[in-house]
Amino acid sequence: MTAEAQRILDAAMALDESDRAMLGAILLDSIGDGEPAEEIEAAWSAEIQRRIAAIDSGEMELVSSEQVKQRMQEIIERAQSRQADESNRLTPKPRRVAG
Repeated sequence: MTAEAQRILDAAMALDESDRAMLGAILLDSIGDGEPAEEIEAAWSAEIQRRIAAIDSGEMELVSSEQVKQRMQEIIERAQSRQADESNRLTPKPRRVAG
């Protein structure tokens, strides 16, 4: 990823969830529009070579599937906790009626 792409990604990650979802959908829709298959294949080949070089140089570290699963589980649990907190915050509390 270029420095410019990383800068854009960092800015996009600071957006709220709905804006990120909309941006992601727009970007996903734009992939492959009008590009010949050979250009797409060449771009992937270049990306693969870049990643191999980054791994070989130590610039990029490989992560096991177990580490990825653990990290994803942590992200899911945090999201569920935030969602529960938000739901609790928005749920009206019962009022006591004087009687």
